[in-house]
Amino acid sequence: MHRVLLLAVLCSAACSTYEERIEDIHHAYYNGTPEQAVLLLEESVDDSFFDVDEDFAVLRMELSSALMAAGRHEEAGRLLAELYDELEVLDYSTDTVEDIMAFALASELQDYHASPPEKLLVNTRGMMAFLAADDLDGATVEAKRAGTTLTQADLDDQDRYDNLFVSALAGFCMDQAGRRQEADDFWNELDQNPLQPPPPGQADPEHGTILVLVELGKAPIRRELAVAIWADGVRHELRVPVLQDRDDVFTVASVVLDDVPQGRVPVALDLGAQLERRYDQELPGLLAAAATQAVARGVVSEVVSNSVSDKGDASDDIFAMAAAALTSWTLAEAQQADTRCWNLLPQSFGAMRLDVPAGQHRVSVELSGAKGHSLRFELDVRPGGTHTVYVASDVYGGFAGHKPLSEEDLTGHPAAIRALQILSSASLVNEIVD
Repeated sequence: MHRVLLLAVLCSAACSTYEERIEDIHHAYYNGTPEQAVLLLEESVDDSFFDVDEDFAVLRMELSSALMAAGRHEEAGRLLAELYDELEVLDYSTDTVEDIMAFALASELQDYHASPPEKLLVNTRGMMAFLAADDLDGATVEAKRAGTTLTQADLDDQDRYDNLFVSALAGFCMDQAGRRQEADDFWNELDQNPLQPPPPGQADPEHGTILVLVELGKAPIRRELAVAIWADGVRHELRVPVLQDRDDVFTVASVVLDDVPQGRVPVALDLGAQLERRYDQELPGLLAAAATQAVARGVVSEVVSNSVSDKGDASDDIFAMAAAALTSWTLAEAQQADTRCWNLLPQSFGAMRLDVPAGQHRVSVELSGAKGHSLRFELDVRPGGTHTVYVASDVYGGFAGHKPLSEEDLTGHPAAIRALQILSSASLVNEIVD
């Protein structure tokens, strides 16, 4: 009876992953019905299928994307402003093995903690949302927050380069609000600024500005992967969150103004590359945390094996081996990697500023790549005013599902070597073994 109960209890531990839980939302968003994605996300907050308290923050991040794509920019801006105040940050590239185990590889989901790029993106997209809603006051507040975030953040040279778009956009918000000195404070460090206004004295007061903001492709998302590491002749299977690229339907956006081509929209932020670079920094800590859990599973499995084994009874020894193997597998299933992340994000952001005479204008945004799509806008630009055109391109690209993942051998990988170094100095492993 005890054996049957052991198997029955252990076999009930597996649970679904985040991308599986929001697959219907992916379908709605990427198949051109962001309003349906909004409805699904709003319902999900009260749906028992979700761990509402733990997923609440990340679901609201997804909701802000769906609201933006549905043209509900003011609502998205207000939501993003609230999120910026509420979100807590966890940086897997610098936090301890214990912290990573507690949040990224726990057997029970914890409250969602954003990565540093996600936190700054909440602020950046808040500026975009308020600009698209023609709410300059809201955009200016977000620009001030951007200045505070960039000043307080401990950014290396690559981080600063990755976030030049944030500075350019914040400066644009300040400039449009007539606060040129504060705009220059953001712009002075930029070698190239796609949002730079005409030089002082050359601006025509009878002209206005069209700001084109385009999101291209799909950012990589986190998925769970079984990773094999061989150490001292022993094979360890670890479960870690990995970044998976997604197929980009549209890779280029071009603008036509009043039937006159204006060229390609310059890429202002390669978000996918930024996320991948940060993941490379995170991987050693993630592997070390996963390996620590593997040590713990091995200890528990040995205890189970010894408890059911009857020395001299071959059938009991076989069952003990099976029970130990099943225990190890079940504990691995129960301690699934936390794959939650902001899924409805683009691979890159593009920005173009157009100085135009006040009056009626036709703007076309031509999307190209694996498919083609054209969007047309009729604008009435005021003298000295700004009109923002926002396009979330992959809403029109369709959704083909996620590519399957297979186990990866990381023996000898620099991240695995670094993980073993972290493990060798981690008191946590010794505490578990003792």
